[in-house]
Amino acid sequence: TSGAGVEQVCAHLLLSTPRGDAAVVDTLRSAAWRARATAAPGSAIQYLERALREPPPAHARTAVLAELGYAEAVTGRAEAVEHLENAGQRAELQLAFGRALHHGGRLVEACEAFRRGLAELPDAAVEHGELRIELEAGYLNSALFTPERARDAHQRAPQILARRAALAGPGELALLSKALMLRLWAAEDREEVLGAARRLVDDGRLRVDDAADSQVAWQTIASLSWADDYSTASRGLRAAFDDA
Repeated sequence: TSGAGVEQVCAHLLLSTPRGDAAVVDTLRSAAWRARATAAPGSAIQYLERALREPPPAHARTAVLAELGYAEAVTGRAEAVEHLENAGQRAELQLAFGRALHHGGRLVEACEAFRRGLAELPDAAVEHGELRIELEAGYLNSALFTPERARDAHQRAPQILARRAALAGPGELALLSKALMLRLWAAEDREEVLGAARRLVDDGRLRVDDAADSQVAWQTIASLSWADDYSTASRGLRAAFDDA
């Protein structure tokens, strides 16, 4: 395999007999990372499934399971839940686990996963700020569709809308989309809802990062439509279609 590209090497490894070789696992994981980075999660899943069959050393198994679960979650595969659950309880995994549960329709369990992730973060850890926001947004996204959690979700929304001018990061703007939808459903002030929704469109949030996966686009466009701002909703739709 000297001089061969990693994808060419992995094409052979996929067909080879597992021998418990850690170097094979490292090569497959590297290829999977490249596949995910180039929007090819299906290839990443193939490589990581083969890495598990090798199998990986005991100390690397959790990481391989987590990487496989992430790739499966992106493609909507049901196996993502099991693999992320078996990978461990770290906050980053709880975020992916919660999203996989949400997409699988297991909303009560998704809420609990997001809450576990939040509980694992140090209260004052600045370096975990974006992760905390993403976990909060995930929780709100599941809670707003869950009768057992809807009351709590509605109670959180006003505080988020109140600080909308200070929200700037991708995770923060995703959180804002959940809050504005809750305020709309609660029949709160129309201008408050429109101000938040228009900002999401004007800031280009419908075209960046994981906008489609996090449901920011449809929540924002739907809120604009229900509040009768069809021109901004149309702009948002065009941006979302361009991104798709």
